[in-house]
Amino acid sequence: MMDMGDESVAPSNDDFFTDEEKNAINRCRIQINNNTGGIYSHQNTLRAIENVGTTLLEKLDTDDGDGGHRYRVKVGSQIQFFERDIYKVHDMNNNARHPCTEEAILLEIEALRQSEKATKNRMFRQKETGAMVVFGPWFNYAFQRLLQLASSDNGSSSTTTSISMGGYTAVKIIRSLFSFITDDLKDIVKYGRLHDLKTKMGVDWLRNVGTARKVINHCGDSANFLHDELVKVEAHVQSLVGKSFIPNFHNGNYDTKFDIALCSDRDVASPDAGPTQASYNKPDNWRERNRFGLTKVKEQLQSCIRKVTNHQDFQLKLNHQLWPPWRPHNEEPIVWHEQILDYYLNQLENEIDRRKQLGVVTEITGIDIINVEMKNERLAALVAILSSGRATSSSTCVSFKNANLCEDGIISLSKLVDFSSQLTSISLYYNRIDGMQSARCLARSLKSHARITELHLAHCDLGSSPGILMVILQSDVDYINLEHNYIDSLGAAKITEYLEGDSPIKELSLQHNRLNDDDSLLISQALKRNTNLKTMSIHSNNLTAIGVKALLTCVFDNSSLNAISESNHTLAGMNFFSDNNRPITRFLRDRIARLLCFDRTQKIVLALQDKDSLLQYLANVPVGLMPEVMAYPLRQVDNQYQLSLNILYYTMRWWDMPVLYSYHNCVKSDAKRNKNQVA
Repeated sequence: MMDMGDESVAPSNDDFFTDEEKNAINRCRIQINNNTGGIYSHQNTLRAIENVGTTLLEKLDTDDGDGGHRYRVKVGSQIQFFERDIYKVHDMNNNARHPCTEEAILLEIEALRQSEKATKNRMFRQKETGAMVVFGPWFNYAFQRLLQLASSDNGSSSTTTSISMGGYTAVKIIRSLFSFITDDLKDIVKYGRLHDLKTKMGVDWLRNVGTARKVINHCGDSANFLHDELVKVEAHVQSLVGKSFIPNFHNGNYDTKFDIALCSDRDVASPDAGPTQASYNKPDNWRERNRFGLTKVKEQLQSCIRKVTNHQDFQLKLNHQLWPPWRPHNEEPIVWHEQILDYYLNQLENEIDRRKQLGVVTEITGIDIINVEMKNERLAALVAILSSGRATSSSTCVSFKNANLCEDGIISLSKLVDFSSQLTSISLYYNRIDGMQSARCLARSLKSHARITELHLAHCDLGSSPGILMVILQSDVDYINLEHNYIDSLGAAKITEYLEGDSPIKELSLQHNRLNDDDSLLISQALKRNTNLKTMSIHSNNLTAIGVKALLTCVFDNSSLNAISESNHTLAGMNFFSDNNRPITRFLRDRIARLLCFDRTQKIVLALQDKDSLLQYLANVPVGLMPEVMAYPLRQVDNQYQLSLNILYYTMRWWDMPVLYSYHNCVKSDAKRNKNQVA
């Protein structure tokens, strides 16, 4: 016997299997019979039957095709059947597992195929000692073995190869697994349940067929005899994808569900009026209310001074959590600047200068100002320290949240960005950017910076200044957070203008604003011309089912096949719902996620699988072209599209040409009749 766990025979191509998958294969300890070189052995099968025992297996009258009888799991013994060591592949603590032969694995799969529905259900419920083994390491082992067999058969003709390769036990395992998927589990894994199969049962058939396709394509002529069988599996697995949502969200079948899920989101959208926290004004007794937070800020500044004095780098962190429920009712929501803070900030600057005189440059490892007012004079002084070389900044993130930055402060911040080469993220929550000059300075600094990818501008009241919003968008960072900005239709027009220019932004957060259904339609039209945006969050706005459908149409416009082709195929995530714990939002989120994962070819194939849509799309296509359409996938040789085009071929096989022809004539006659009526 030869152990497949031996590293000397295991394929080293990581393109086919992950490290985790290869480890699981090795833990199976499957052995090849050296006496036959891996050719199927009936004697090994008899030994495997004897090892399982008649208490678990029941002999059937049908022939197995190799001179023996078929077996199935005996009714009532399902639990004991899956408790055996051969299924304990995922148990890392189980070191007592005995090696098994390839024929033993084939026997297990064939017995499960012949068993009753209750046994197959038990296989999926067992998960780690059931289906996750059969369609995990056993499936992968068979294709790992196929790679080895193909590498040793490169010189053989295709006819000789198909005959000789078919006799190997590993190939019999592959064919048995293919039949298991397409024929024997139809009553278990039903239409639309493929996603549940992966998330709840741990079985990923899409991953399985993807691996099978890569291996068979890699093996070339040696594995061509499995091509047609795999095509059938691919078509069957693809047909199980929950595609019913795709045509149905257009025709209103999901409107009620959308409105129920969006109801709570509209309740938490930005109100129609009211000041933002960024516009908070000082009360008359602010000094008295300020003293609580001022004490903590002084302590933080003293800590920074001590670090510089001790020749240490420091993070400028002035962070006071003054939001409810931490803030007592008699404290301010921001620590206002007082003269005493200037004393400590000057002392910090003096220590940096003293260290520079000693020949040491202080490194500022971070800037985190939260709920503390930052005067422009102090920010300008920090910029001067960096620009003069007295200190350097290695900060990757700068936060000025609720720092009451004015226009001059934003300009100083822009200069700070220029002297922070390692910066990747800026947060300016609760700061008003209400000057065009400051907005242009900030956008210019961000656009020219080599590393910055994130800009957080929640609660900055940008909705009141659409022009400034447009300038900020043109900073062209990868991710922009515009939550809670009171953005309405005027702001939506600027966002639309920016997106339809195919801007480089990859993520956009627009949640908690005042966008409505009309705005969704404009954004949807812009996204059809955008190829860079990957994710967009738009929950907690004034949207209804109409707005959601408008945005989904940008990724799947089923008005025609051309419209589907011209839809957005790069947008991979859209978040419409704030509460993902409700069953209805989980249901809708799951179906939207499935829609967004399809590429152009898959969307067209799914549309063609609906008969009414198919006749509608092809009504004006001459019937004489149908053979050419059906033959096209067979002429396609590009491996990248081979899977999808073969599915397309199997989808089109059921076309009823007389029905299509009559539908074509009917449409043609109606068009002629309408033309005569107009005349």
